[in-house]
Amino acid sequence: MVAIRLAIVNDYEVVVRGLASMLRSYSDRIEVVEVDVNAHPASSVDIALFDTFAQSFRDRARIARLVSDPMEDSRARRLLATKYQGWREGAPLSEWARTSLVLAVERTNA
Repeated sequence: MVAIRLAIVNDYEVVVRGLASMLRSYSDRIEVVEVDVNAHPASSVDIALFDTFAQSFRDRARIARLVSDPMEDSRARRLLATKYQGWREGAPLSEWARTSLVLAVERTNA
């Protein structure tokens, strides 16, 4: 199984370092590739944990949305199952791949 590449972004170093430390015991499944204080991830990651509480609008250059289009949803599920579970065309999707919440992260020019 391929580890999920994760970035942790927060304005408090104690938060980002604490979360990174807590996730170390899951290193077989989660790779913390960035720990950023007041910066957007520079690396390509699968998930960015970003604290939106009290953030200014300049920090909202990335907008997450629920995927509602059935074609986009199906494609995202197959791509994620391929990457993380070795899924191949024609095989049934796992329960995880069929039932996970699918989000799209879009970059704006804000």
